[in-house]
Amino acid sequence: MRNYACTECDYRTTRKGILKTHIEGVHIRIRNYACTECDYRATQKVYLEKHINCVHLRLKKYECNHCDYRAGQMIQLKRHIKINHLGTRNFNCNYCDYQTNGKEN
Repeated sequence: MRNYACTECDYRTTRKGILKTHIEGVHIRIRNYACTECDYRATQKVYLEKHINCVHLRLKKYECNHCDYRAGQMIQLKRHIKINHLGTRNFNCNYCDYQTNGKEN
């Protein structure tokens, strides 16, 4: 199996077409898929569809198993669970023992 490597970063894939999509989207920043509701532009059709479902249609298909929370994206649900049910605190104060789940706190 052949491995294709990006010359701009550490990204690697086994498919040449995926590498091309990576380079165009990440490094050249080609955004061919435009939202008709706002200024958002995506590198791939699937990302545009996710944007429309979450932002404009407000679909929340990911449900928390611990409470009534619902999220539009899996990453939002994972963050919710880490913060609200696992008590994960990602940010520590450099001067005391204070911990929080967001930089702004």
